[in-house]
Amino acid sequence: MQAILNAVTRRKGLTAVVVLLVIVGIIYARILGMTPDAQEDLVWFVRDYLPMAMFVTLAILLFSGFPVAFILGGLAFTFGIIGYFLDMFSLIEFFNFMPRIWFQAAENLVLVAVPAFVFMGVMMERSGVANDLLYCVQVLLKKVAGSLALAVVIMGTVLAAMTGIIGASVTMMTALALPTMIKQGYKNSLSCGCIAASGTL
Repeated sequence: MQAILNAVTRRKGLTAVVVLLVIVGIIYARILGMTPDAQEDLVWFVRDYLPMAMFVTLAILLFSGFPVAFILGGLAFTFGIIGYFLDMFSLIEFFNFMPRIWFQAAENLVLVAVPAFVFMGVMMERSGVANDLLYCVQVLLKKVAGSLALAVVIMGTVLAAMTGIIGASVTMMTALALPTMIKQGYKNSLSCGCIAASGTL
């Protein structure tokens, strides 16, 4: 049953992308048939509403079932091309700006702590301390339904406050809590949701 639902979801996503491409093609064909003055007016109109169109498209595509990474990358690329053809920026400025962003991110000293936190999480998971900690919190909450999920949220909140780095806390919580939750019979979606929500607080 799950395989059928996955196939239907993928086809819905593919259908949404095909419909979007057809709409873009029809709009492009109509633009080519316009007079130069009407084309210029349309360019100014699109420039004003391009960011709003990008966010609306993002909201629609997020529910299409496609992987989020491909949606974000493809949307940025598509609207970047549209912005280039509308003379909103030049490619030379864009490619000069990108290395600056990369080097600023690489020179961030906070990122030095991420491997240490990940190593700490792996050591806690391998030594069994994480299982004991989760078990203790689960025992304290034993009268509450979903006590392990609540324990993971509490532990993730504490670790997120300790580390201060989202990537480190989510990675640590994944190493610590995900195997335990799957062993206890929790669904993958619920387990990942608890870890992602608590690790990013």
